Amino acid sequence: GAGETTPWRLIRGELRRPQQIAGSGRSLPGRIVWNFAGTEEYAPLVAKEHVRLVSPGRQRNYGRQGWHITGEESLLSGLDNAPMVYGELSSSRYKEAALLAEQAGASRLLEMSAPAMSQGQLRLVLILRALTPRPALLLLDEPFDGLDAAARAQVLPAVTLAAHSGSDVLLRAHPSSDTPPFI
Repeated sequence: GAGETTPWRLIRGELRRPQQIAGSGRSLPGRIVWNFAGTEEYAPLVAKEHVRLVSPGRQRNYGRQGWHITGEESLLSGLDNAPMVYGELSSSRYKEAALLAEQAGASRLLEMSAPAMSQGQLRLVLILRALTPRPALLLLDEPFDGLDAAARAQVLPAVTLAAHSGSDVLLRAHPSSDTPPFI
């Protein structure tokens, strides 16, 4: 209720920055500028290509759909930031997904149906899904929220992999004990 997700939505280009202070008629200075490819961009659509978000809310939305897709299909759908895989993918894409899952200790989840996964397993798959296209920026919003100690231990390697993958990582966590040591 305190607007915690608003900055994430601004960064992802899902919201436009207000141009005026509400009710005052005064203009707000500044603007949002994205710079992912060495050039300044002012259109929020550029963020959709380069920024990925993983959050408990997005996980709930994913779960509500009831799609009976596998972990592998979930990972591969991240390439286009689409809900599912559309069209044919090269064998190299499948190999990349398998390698990413292996690096995070999640190979066993590739064949598992998403609805059959635990909350921690699905969170792990969604983090890997967000990493699949090698985003410039990965937003991890409460990656350990609602997870027990065993599930946190499963998800931590994927968060660690994200931090060392070449993507910049913004992580929001509370309590602060949920903040990994490399952040």
